Amino acid sequence: MVSQRTLPRRFKAITGLNIQTYQQIEKARYAAVMLRSGKSILDTALEAGYCAQSHLTHSLKRFIGFTPGELAIKSEPLSFLYKNQLPMFC
Repeated sequence: MVSQRTLPRRFKAITGLNIQTYQQIEKARYAAVMLRSGKSILDTALEAGYCAQSHLTHSLKRFIGFTPGELAIKSEPLSFLYKNQLPMFC
């Protein structure tokens, strides 16, 4: 049995993240998958639990590296191991 004070410390020691940041990353991943499947940005924001579309945009840009509009039109698969970069076109 682990105490409520020990669990967050152990989680951070193992992952390098606090629990809240991990939950935000998972929420952003869920939203990215929904956007890639064709859901609208507003529906995605509401279903994923964001209070506003701007909050969704900020979170996706921070954790995934793309805005919702960029994710909706992106054709290649996403890797959730790192922030992806859009190819530069001239």
